[in-house]
Amino acid sequence: MPHTRENSTKMRRIARVLQGAGPVAALATALLWARPAWAEDTPARTSSLSWVRLEGAESCIATQALARAVEERLARRVFVSAAEADVSVEGHLSRDGQRWKAVLTIRDGTGALLGTRTLDSVEPECASLDEGLVFVVSILIDPDAALVEPKPKEPSPAAPAVEPKPSRVVVRRERVLVPVEKPPEPWRVGVSALFAGALGLLPRAALGVGAAVLLDPPGLWDIELSAAYWFGQSVDAERGASADLSLVHAGAALCPLSLNTGRVRFHTCGGLLLGALRSRGSGFDKQLSDDAPSVYATVPSRLTLALAGPLALTASASFLTPLVRSQVTYRTPDGADRTLFEPSRAAISAALGLTLLFPSP
Repeated sequence: MPHTRENSTKMRRIARVLQGAGPVAALATALLWARPAWAEDTPARTSSLSWVRLEGAESCIATQALARAVEERLARRVFVSAAEADVSVEGHLSRDGQRWKAVLTIRDGTGALLGTRTLDSVEPECASLDEGLVFVVSILIDPDAALVEPKPKEPSPAAPAVEPKPSRVVVRRERVLVPVEKPPEPWRVGVSALFAGALGLLPRAALGVGAAVLLDPPGLWDIELSAAYWFGQSVDAERGASADLSLVHAGAALCPLSLNTGRVRFHTCGGLLLGALRSRGSGFDKQLSDDAPSVYATVPSRLTLALAGPLALTASASFLTPLVRSQVTYRTPDGADRTLFEPSRAAISAALGLTLLFPSP
């Protein structure tokens, strides 16, 4: 190819483009000086691109990045499908020991080979070939346009400042209902002092005093704890002898039936009374005292009426039946045994008293 003034001008442009092109600068210069005749006065062409990164070169420039860089270099849309392209550029890149090697070919629309170019680099990074690849592909497609140095992009004019519209603040008041945690229900306790009477516990109608504690745990049956002392009675024996009898009890009961309206409380329970029947003889040849076990099953019912503050009035009635019937006996001078007292098979008791309620209703 003759070196005309026009060609010399192009070569000077090439030299400016290749300044700082890295390890491919000398090779690219040689390629341009030796470019084939078909590269002269060629109109802007379109091309297809086939680019393969072989094993070991996966970190090198990808097809999309190479195509974008070439189109930016040529400042136009270059790559189309193979069916629409004027020429096709095919290439592959491989790793051979410490050397990167790229082979590029260009073919016309009939598939005829128009040229082949090879680039290599011994730099550690494959990216050292990127600039040379973009330059050579651009030269193969459009030699004249590729020699024009790309113009730096002008910054887009700043958009005129728009004064922000005053925002409208909307204040919305919402009423949020927060459920208040209900405090745990406390235990209720009633402490009673009682005056009582009974039939069937002693030989005659008996009087006594007692105390009771009613526990009302939330969610559970009521519990009644009680104690009573029945005043002594005298029973006569033969020849002026006699015996004094008294009874003491303590018990516990569960109350499955209960009613509490605040000022009025009622419950019915079932439980046991454990105690002792005490006897003390007088006028016998031996003056002895004896305690016999006393066990009763009981069904008490209690009504409590609040008066003022913690003070309440309490009335109760109980049905009792002995589980252990302890007899009080003595022996006559002729050796016969006599019975002074034996508990009846059923007994009843009633009580009236005052109660302190905690907490007060």
